[in-house]
Amino acid sequence: MELLLVEQTFGTEELSIYSRFTREAEKPPCLTMNTRDADRLGLTHGNRVSLQVNGGSLEVGLQAVETVAPGVMVLPRHRNLPWQVFAAPRVSVPIERIKRLP
Repeated sequence: MELLLVEQTFGTEELSIYSRFTREAEKPPCLTMNTRDADRLGLTHGNRVSLQVNGGSLEVGLQAVETVAPGVMVLPRHRNLPWQVFAAPRVSVPIERIKRLP
């Protein structure tokens, strides 16, 4: 699956993370993927998932939607996520490295 690291309106832009007002407006980070891909992986909307890449892992909530292309996952570079474990803004993640957390 292709993982795209993206900016979000609040919580990812470098200067906005220093403002307490934008922190109040930001949403919690979540991984977004197509509903059919989530079903195929045994995941449902609201699950917590782990992505394991480059010897590290990242844990985040899942948002399953119809509006993301199949085979694509979208993740904001949110200040509360260690997104730096990914080597590039676009990463290929094998499906066996996407796990549902208890």
